[in-house]
This record gives sequence, structure tokens and C-alpha cells, in this order.
Amino acid sequence: MRLIEVSLFIVDHVDKAASGMALASGWFAPAPIPISVLSLASTEAVGVRRLSMNMNWKNLLGVLTCCWFSPYPRRSVVESSTLLVRLGFARNPTKEGCIDFHEIIKLYARKRGDIPAAYAMFRAINSRGSLPEHGEHVWAACFLLLKFGTQPAILKPKTSELVSFIKRFALPLAVDTFTNASRCNAALELMRRCTDALEVIEESLLSKIGKTPEKSLQSTMIPVPLTGELCPTLYRELVLLKATLLETRGKILLQSGELEIGDELCRTSIWIRDVLRGGERPGRTSSSNKMDELLRSEAARLVN
Repeated sequence: MRLIEVSLFIVDHVDKAASGMALASGWFAPAPIPISVLSLASTEAVGVRRLSMNMNWKNLLGVLTCCWFSPYPRRSVVESSTLLVRLGFARNPTKEGCIDFHEIIKLYARKRGDIPAAYAMFRAINSRGSLPEHGEHVWAACFLLLKFGTQPAILKPKTSELVSFIKRFALPLAVDTFTNASRCNAALELMRRCTDALEVIEESLLSKIGKTPEKSLQSTMIPVPLTGELCPTLYRELVLLKATLLETRGKILLQSGELEIGDELCRTSIWIRDVLRGGERPGRTSSSNKMDELLRSEAARLVN
């Protein structure tokens, strides 16, 4: 580890972008990392590394590198990634526009970068990620954000960031996992963890104003202060996203033959939407009829 630290310090003197990319790599999935996303994550990771270095080593190596190396002009992202490959920190994968770091480098990066580097990775995926191209790294971000097993979630992002990530990445990932990979349990577990995360935030925020989720939903205008992290618009978005997660889980369970649980989840989703959009609206009966029709069709399919 000490040798890696010395090597990265020298790289940092020559090319700060390259050292930042190496540090930010630690929390990505064990797969080729898109250079564009990695470079965005490295912007924050560079500062983390420079602040966390041992000062004695920094002073000593500063003298040595001043004698042996001169800083080069600012490099492009591609040039920085090429430097990392030439120095043996990473290798060029077959996938164009990506870089693949050795596991020992990623292990060091996780230890040195710690939580700030993990946040940098998550925000880079949330900002510039693409599910079809970066599915493995979306999974990695999910494991950072959501509680799986007995391990607590590593990251606690802002409510707006979490809602955005679940809507744009986690929910589509779960649907893709079920539809294209036929991994029903993995898809259901991912959606359940997303729902749990949203409910924890909802209960925490509403408890501050003496409300429960049920009481809050009974009003068309959500009584949440406009100041602070959560506003009425964001609260409605959070609750509707939770309803979508419940509905999607319910439909998958119906297709899997779990009619009772699937029915309960779908009806809960319908109730949330109906109450949130104004109580006894005309479409409420229509929604219930569609639910009954869906149940009958799924039951008939299973019998046949």
C-alpha cells in the first residue's frame, strides 16, 4: 500500500486528473469504467486525496519530485487514462471509451478515498450514467445507497438525489433485471429496498411536523414546509414514486403466481395515487375495475 501511495503521489505531481481518476475508481463495479463518468467523479476525488496524505511523506516526496519531474501542461481525459495504463495502474479493456483498474488499486482507492469518493462516484452515475451502457456501475451505486442484508447503507444523499436516482436508474434496472435477465428475486429485492429507503425518508420528514404518512396523504395540499430539503412538490414526487414501485412489484408477483401479495401491493398503489390526487375522484372506480380485470386475467393464465 505504501508503494501505491508513493506512486500515486508522483502521478499526482505529473497529472492531477490521472491521480484523481485512480482514486475515484475504488467504488465502481469490478468492470470496465467509462472514462467520461470516471473523470466527473475524479473532480471531487482529487481534493479528497490531497487533503488526506501523510504530511511527512508529502514533504519528502515533494522535494524528490521537484528534482526528478516537472508538471506537464493540463492533459485531456484520454491522455490521463493512457498515462495510467502505461504506468500499470490500469489496462485497456475491449470496450471502447473505458478503463479497467487492477483490483489492488481499487482496494487502495476505497481505503484512501472513503465516503467522499463514494459520493463522487454516485453523483457521477446519477448525472452522466446510462443504464444500457453502465448497468454494472448502477448496481454498484444501488449497493452504496440501499440497505442490503444486515449492512447499513453507506451513503445518505439528499432526498432529491435519491428520488432522481431511483426513478431514472434503480426502478428501470429492476424492470430490466426481471424482463431481460429473468432474475425475479433480484428485481423484487431491489424494488423492496428502494421502497424501504423512500419510506424511511418520508417518515423522518413527516415526523418533524407531527404528521404520519397516512394523515399527510389525506390532504390534497401536503402540509410540508416550503423551506428546507423537502417541498410539497418533491414530497408528491416521492410518494408517487413509492406507488410506482409498489405497482411494479405487484405486477411481477402476479405474473409469478403470488396473487394475494400482488393484489395487495397493486391496490395499495392505487389507493396512494387516488388519495394523493384528490380522494374520491371519478377515475377511482375505473382503477379498481382495471385491477380486478388484471387479477382475473392472471388467474386464468395460471390455470391454463
